[in-house]
Amino acid sequence: MKKLFIVTLSFLVLSFSGNTFAGQDFSEKIVGTYLITENSGNQRIWTFFQDGNFLSTSSVQPRFGFNDQQGSWKKTGKNEIQGVLLNFGFKKDNSLDYTGRLTATIKFNKDGKTLEGQYSLRKYESPEDPMKPKTDAAKPILSTFKGQRLSH
Repeated sequence: MKKLFIVTLSFLVLSFSGNTFAGQDFSEKIVGTYLITENSGNQRIWTFFQDGNFLSTSSVQPRFGFNDQQGSWKKTGKNEIQGVLLNFGFKKDNSLDYTGRLTATIKFNKDGKTLEGQYSLRKYESPEDPMKPKTDAAKPILSTFKGQRLSH
């Protein structure tokens, strides 16, 4: 009986560590910088960090008066993550106009070299709260995209 218990316990420990390593392997695969092309033709540069941080720069920032985006990502499925980015948008006099929140569903190919997905972008004006997404009553901006990881 004691032997069965030890075998069962060993199996459980190995099972949990295998799942942990699988998660680490995934985050290691997607770490890096990607050139993103949206269905509109606009481009972004996205950088994913192993610790869950997520950075973005958009080709249309000067035209629409907003800054770089910062946020986080989490794994939601096999080779899939959800990323959330925040940024500030400015009026012509450079005063704060809104806080933007982009929520993306991103699917990577098996080696993490390419990705595709869709996002929803919402603009939160005072007193709307970007930390409570349902406070924005306006229709979101929706887009699809594809991307490729930068390689040496």
